[in-house]
Amino acid sequence: MNNVILLIAMVFAVTGICFGYSTGKFKSLQDVVNAMVKQMNTFGYVLVLTFFSHNFLAVLSYSGLGVYITYLGATSLSALGLENFPVLLIIGFIITTAIINLFVGGLTSKWMLLAQSSSLCCTR
Repeated sequence: MNNVILLIAMVFAVTGICFGYSTGKFKSLQDVVNAMVKQMNTFGYVLVLTFFSHNFLAVLSYSGLGVYITYLGATSLSALGLENFPVLLIIGFIITTAIINLFVGGLTSKWMLLAQSSSLCCTR
């Protein structure tokens, strides 16, 4: 289990390289390297967002404010009676995602932001 990420990465890398050579997109090893560099050029935005998201979560976890915000959110949802109507919670999540989509255009950044906000609910 310690090396499962490496195993998955190798399976996808070998599959992608074989597909590239079979379709003619990769003709040499330099084409493979150029394709990898092209994909990693946009990864800096994800790293910056991850850095600030984790710092924000660390501050909330250290101060205990995250637990308090989670408690307020849970009590407000209970006061609205939404635990009896889970469909309304799903619709609320869709609306929240749509609002976040207005401000965060990148797909990876948007879902990472939603994952960070949902992990806020699980911090203690």
